Amino acid sequence: MKRVFLPIIVCLLTYTGALALMRPADPTYAQLADQFCPAEWAALNAFDPPLYLQHYHDQKAAREPGTSLATNAVLHRPFIGALATADFVGHFVSLDKAENHTPHTIAHTQARLDFVTCLDPSEEERQITLDTYKTVYPVETYGPPTEIAHLFAETDKMFCMGVDRAFEGIKKLDPTNPFYHHSHYHLTKTTMTVCPKPTPPTQSPD
Repeated sequence: MKRVFLPIIVCLLTYTGALALMRPADPTYAQLADQFCPAEWAALNAFDPPLYLQHYHDQKAAREPGTSLATNAVLHRPFIGALATADFVGHFVSLDKAENHTPHTIAHTQARLDFVTCLDPSEEERQITLDTYKTVYPVETYGPPTEIAHLFAETDKMFCMGVDRAFEGIKKLDPTNPFYHHSHYHLTKTTMTVCPKPTPPTQSPD
């Protein structure tokens, strides 16, 4: 009996191994960023030290079993957008100090903002993303995709507050002005607005 099953087992193991080799490797966030926004990603890579983008290369967009590369890209885009938004905000807030107001930093921050804007999906794209999540993670089992809606809301809040408008004004400030900090404070106070804080996602019961 062993002699009968041994060739079958060897054949199955060989077939399974072949399928594993044929399965494309999970992409990194850097690869997906280049897929979603090639021009904006290239602009960041044009002057960024590699360390500034390393977290995109380190993060793998792991696929759920049975999902395609295209579906996987849709599932991970909101997380790449959230990462890009956090990166931009980090650069933006550093501009309250005159020593950080340099041509390189301004260009760097602008490239970060362009990347966020590119990744920010339209209402139609958001609905497609939410529908895709409900297909891969059925609501009956996982609950509604509130975490994804929350990621969209966080980016919406940034634009609602007028961070992009404030940045346009900050570009025109003179970093050699001894009262730069006061000018920065006045500009952000008169340009930006307070917006409702997004409702945190609720944890679905296990």
